[in-house]
Amino acid sequence: MEQLGTRKEALKKLEHTLNHDPFHAVRQAAARAIRGQQTDEAFAVLQASLKQSDARVRREVAAGLLGFYREAAYDAARKILADEKNPDIQITAIAALAPYPKPETKETLLRYLKSESYRNSLADAAVTAARGQDDATYVAPLLDPPPEPQAARIGRPTPAKAAPRSRVRRLGWGARSAAGRAEPTIVSSVIRSP
Repeated sequence: MEQLGTRKEALKKLEHTLNHDPFHAVRQAAARAIRGQQTDEAFAVLQASLKQSDARVRREVAAGLLGFYREAAYDAARKILADEKNPDIQITAIAALAPYPKPETKETLLRYLKSESYRNSLADAAVTAARGQDDATYVAPLLDPPPEPQAARIGRPTPAKAAPRSRVRRLGWGARSAAGRAEPTIVSSVIRSP
């Protein structure tokens, strides 16, 4: 019982540090320490501390919050994707959608699979999350040709057909059909095509 009181006191101090310390690295460490407690109180503290002025701290708080597996964490990931403009934080939220096989998740992942971002980082995170869901229905959108990059629209050369093959390769050999059977022939035929 004495140890429980000490944890609650430590959580209050960490919460104060997370929200009021001027140095971002200290606030990041506080967010990691709060995440390490894995309690409902720690989850509530992280959820209340999402509004941070420094993006590095916001990313750490989001990663800690989304590291919990619960419905509130799923809702937080969707809220972060709706509100956040920083792609690094969006990547964290996209990756956190992997364990939630819901229709809304599928729509979100498909939207990000078709998105354009610097080095396709958002699409890459969506591929990783789709791979975590182990659903073969994500393969077909990956085979569609990507939208014409902006560099090609203004006359710069771009590598042709590199994006779809690399995205499918990231899905790997374990893609499964709706019936749950492995379908390596679809993926292997795409990977081996020139």
